[in-house]
Amino acid sequence: MSTNKIVIDVWANSGAHGGSAYLTSDKFGRVRMSAGLVEMLSCKGAPIKLYVGYDAANKRIALGKPDVVKPSDANPVSFDRGRHYGMIRTFMKKHVLPFEAIKYVYDGKYDGWLLFKREDYAAPDGRGTE
Repeated sequence: MSTNKIVIDVWANSGAHGGSAYLTSDKFGRVRMSAGLVEMLSCKGAPIKLYVGYDAANKRIALGKPDVVKPSDANPVSFDRGRHYGMIRTFMKKHVLPFEAIKYVYDGKYDGWLLFKREDYAAPDGRGTE
């Protein structure tokens, strides 16, 4: 009989991202909000409408609540209440964003907008964070 001890590292299953706020795009032209972002926006179990913008210089997607930002001639995007998906296919085509799974991590606020940069992308000019 062996006397070697086996060490088992038990996974806590408490959330792989620790409640961080991020968006994930997909091949269908949708973005999905993380549980941390849903919590930040206080919309758990409820649909939410948000304006969507893009900061091309820093490759950041911007989200804005209608009561905080007031862009002219724009309509907010509806995010469903279950999985918090928003369809932004036309937006992605306009800004030549790839239709694939890409994570956009929370990168601060600017003039009421929540900014999300591509994971592992360093903004060239550092603009936008408050």
